[in-house]
Amino acid sequence: MRRLALLALLLGSTAASGQQVTATWVGHYTCAQGHTAVNLTIVETKPGVLKAWFHFQAPPDNPFVPTGCYTMTGIYDAASRQVRFDPGGWLRQPSGYVMVRLDGAVSLDGTALEGTIDNPTCGSFATIRRVGRADSAPCQEGGPLLSMR
Repeated sequence: MRRLALLALLLGSTAASGQQVTATWVGHYTCAQGHTAVNLTIVETKPGVLKAWFHFQAPPDNPFVPTGCYTMTGIYDAASRQVRFDPGGWLRQPSGYVMVRLDGAVSLDGTALEGTIDNPTCGSFATIRRVGRADSAPCQEGGPLLSMR
């Protein structure tokens, strides 16, 4: 009986942590253009399989960054809390910009998603979970970043 309870607890926590990746994550990253604001909207389409929208725009301290948006596909390992995203397709491409791959991890409390950008001109990204439903509409429609509203 104790084993069943432990197994149920472990399975329940894995399912719950898998839910923690579905959200709109608001933050920033750094690449050749400098400090850049980003919203990363993630939806878990089935366990461990992710679809995302990478929406970037100028932050107040770097006003010349253009707005851009592209889709991504990814994987999520609930046990290690690791995510990996590969570029999909552009929805809004600024001249001279390329899509990048992301590798990161969700914090233990599920409130932060941070990692590295796989591009020699880039560094890291850091985001926090935005309260509310995951919303990819601003990216798809070319609207302003949620963090800028």
